[in-house]
Amino acid sequence: MMALAPLMAGGDPATIWKAARRIRRILPGESMSDPEAILWLLAEGRYNKEQLAKVTGRRRMQALVDLLKESPLWREAEAKGRAEGNLEAQRAICLRLVARHHPALLDRARPRIEACGDPAVLEAWIFAASESDAQFLARLLAGDNGD
Repeated sequence: MMALAPLMAGGDPATIWKAARRIRRILPGESMSDPEAILWLLAEGRYNKEQLAKVTGRRRMQALVDLLKESPLWREAEAKGRAEGNLEAQRAICLRLVARHHPALLDRARPRIEACGDPAVLEAWIFAASESDAQFLARLLAGDNGD
């Protein structure tokens, strides 16, 4: 936790130790490096950028954010966010196409589409939903791909 000391405004030891004790109480039981612990705290919403900036000062906070953005954990979180955003967009497109071209299938299709996490499957459903063959789409949604 002493890695946080340079970030504390004024470097008051009592404040540093108080923050360290508070952070240790809320961290998961497994051992983490200081940067991982900081990322975890930020990700869990324990501290946000504004709260940390009050303690560290704006310039130091920006330096911390820049450092964290270079970490593998940050890149992994960004990649997961992009992938989930793409899936959400595919689900929305698929639902809109089913509603527009196959409204009779919408109630059956909605739970399957909303639960799907496979971009390739969603893409197949999107193409099928854009066609007029409702039976083919129904078979796809039921898991029968015609093999």
